Amino acid sequence: MLTWLLSQQLWLCIVLVVLSVCERYLLPYLGARFILRLWWTLPLGLLYDYVPNDMKPTLATDLGHFSVTAEALPSTAWSFSFDVIYLIVSVLLLGLCFAQHYGFTKQLHPYKDSDNRLRSTEVSAPLIMGFLPATLVLPADFEKQFTHTQQTMILAHENTHLRRYDNQFSALFLCLACLNWFNPLVWVGFASFRRIQELACDEVVLANQPTSVRLDYGRALMHSLTLSQRIPKVFSQYGDKEMMQQRLNNLRDTRRVNNVLQAVLAAGLLASLSVYAGNSDSSSTTKMESNKHLVQPVMRIEPRYPKAAVVQKIEGYVQLQFKIDEKGRTHSIQVLHGEPQGLFDAASLDALQQWTYTNNPNPNELFTVQLDYLLGHDSVSKNKQEEMEQITVGQ
Repeated sequence: MLTWLLSQQLWLCIVLVVLSVCERYLLPYLGARFILRLWWTLPLGLLYDYVPNDMKPTLATDLGHFSVTAEALPSTAWSFSFDVIYLIVSVLLLGLCFAQHYGFTKQLHPYKDSDNRLRSTEVSAPLIMGFLPATLVLPADFEKQFTHTQQTMILAHENTHLRRYDNQFSALFLCLACLNWFNPLVWVGFASFRRIQELACDEVVLANQPTSVRLDYGRALMHSLTLSQRIPKVFSQYGDKEMMQQRLNNLRDTRRVNNVLQAVLAAGLLASLSVYAGNSDSSSTTKMESNKHLVQPVMRIEPRYPKAAVVQKIEGYVQLQFKIDEKGRTHSIQVLHGEPQGLFDAASLDALQQWTYTNNPNPNELFTVQLDYLLGHDSVSKNKQEEMEQITVGQ
């Protein structure tokens, strides 16, 4: 899995840098809601290449070629690797995030008011708590802290989070960050993603609102800033100190978004996604072909010529498909085709199960071989293959 993750880092870093720069420097020209939509580029690219190779379509002509060499059997000694360190750190980080979430939720002691809304004396600003489902929690003195207009705007902001499933998406991004803990840009991207979620909610709430309402909303933000407390980053909190300055600056900025710049940026990201997918397929195919030449036979048992075929003087062939695991053992053996049908299958399968190879760095790739059952030394196979390895089996 670590190799799989490492292969994504270049494209992942490029997308994270572009989206973070957009959030930090191009926000007035693009708009927060547009930048938030651009974040869909990230899962679209990852979902394509995170599909395991054995779940992707494989061409039947993807064949293996081998040459017998006198190599020693691969060592089976277990060694401590970076994969183990990676797994331990990832599990610890995920566990820490879960413990932080569980501990903070326990501290809130929420209760329902007369309107069936959750409140808590432990929070000083509204927040969205939990994931399945996410729930709005209000301060116990919410009505005393804010005016009626401010209450309406704040509730609209938090309900926008709920409608967009922001807490759930934040949790997924946090899991991605834990799995890519070695890449600092992923953590930078997570912080940027959380900020743009808040800014996009502000845009929704203040759309087509007069200046007086925007000022009142800004005063509500300032009041929340004085009351804000530290909570888990995955929760959506109205009074988050770290992003408050940017939100206030965005309220004062009245510049119109640039539709041309939006179109150019969206087209550029989509084009990069297409190029990435194409290059990924090409590099994957090249790597598989390279690996197939690296895998060499260690021991190949010759099949026994069936006695019935010898008596009846029958010749033929069997084409088989198989995989080689990390330790060089064959498995997932299948008969693709045989002539005469079924006559040589059992002998071929029995022999192939005993074949061993050198270590295979890509255990999901498919290998194919044709076994030609011929009675005489001068006999020639009736089914010549240029791309598939052919092995002659004598009586």
